[in-house]
Amino acid sequence: MRLRLFHAPTVAEAMRQVRAELGDEAIIVSTDKARRGDGVEVTAAIEQPEPAPAAPPPRVNGTVPAAIAAAAHDIARALAFHGVETRLIERISLGVMAGDGDPEALLARALAGAFRFRPTPAAAHGPVMLVGPPGAGKTATAAKLIAREVLAGGEVQALTCDTQRAGGLEQLGAFTRVMDVPLAAVESAIDLPRALAQSGGRAVIDTAGANPFDPAEMRHLAGLVTAARVEPVLVLPAGGDPREMAEAAAEFAAIGARSLIVTRLDAARRIGGLLGAADGAGLGIADASMTPFVGEGLHPLSPSLLARMLLGDPNRPHDRTPPSGASHE
Repeated sequence: MRLRLFHAPTVAEAMRQVRAELGDEAIIVSTDKARRGDGVEVTAAIEQPEPAPAAPPPRVNGTVPAAIAAAAHDIARALAFHGVETRLIERISLGVMAGDGDPEALLARALAGAFRFRPTPAAAHGPVMLVGPPGAGKTATAAKLIAREVLAGGEVQALTCDTQRAGGLEQLGAFTRVMDVPLAAVESAIDLPRALAQSGGRAVIDTAGANPFDPAEMRHLAGLVTAARVEPVLVLPAGGDPREMAEAAAEFAAIGARSLIVTRLDAARRIGGLLGAADGAGLGIADASMTPFVGEGLHPLSPSLLARMLLGDPNRPHDRTPPSGASHE
């Protein structure tokens, strides 16, 4: 089922738009006053020729149950607020319309069907390399991953390839000294295999920020990835333009990134860029940083937690941190 949201001065004009774009078979899901300004918003749906989703909710006379229709309308508006592209809203809405439950549960189920969720593995299973654009928060994220290992009682070493930026080594060193974790600087791709061997493979690797649209910088980063023989994890800050984030993510995916950590979720009202990046580059959604404090760590992003954020009060992004010990599923 394809779901569309129409804006018009009157219901009659909105209905004309519905018929013109979706045809006479369109189902009117809901009609409401426009959230901003004058006019109305009409949510309409039409069956697609593609296979129907599993376990669809019961329909009477071709209509969607009222509770599901209302929830789908509210979810579509929330996703639009967060800047999610229309085509992606429609795909998520398809999953929403096929489910049952409250809006948060409906959205969580739809997100689980539309995206892959894969928390960042512990360094005990192999080195973790962080990549991303300048200012994404890789160094703080590296510190949080190291803290996770230390708190779990594991041994880990910090490696940094960010040796050219003023203060890059000192910033990570300030964190590792507090945690009594050894830190080594890696000057080039040639030195990286030896440093990893000395760490026993239990390492978190910080890299310098790379401009995803600068071929020379991306070639240098790709050389580090090849030398380390690891699957790098992309770090991106929340709040960016979804298309821009998707294009940047695709460049990092081209050098091997398969999952995404999102930072600064506590300081961004609109987080649709997270979905745009994951969808545009085919990345698994891993963890989130919702506080600048290293001790607060990272939170695995589950479908239910992400749904809660997307439907929560955007004026209080700093409240997104789950309570201590809360389940993310």
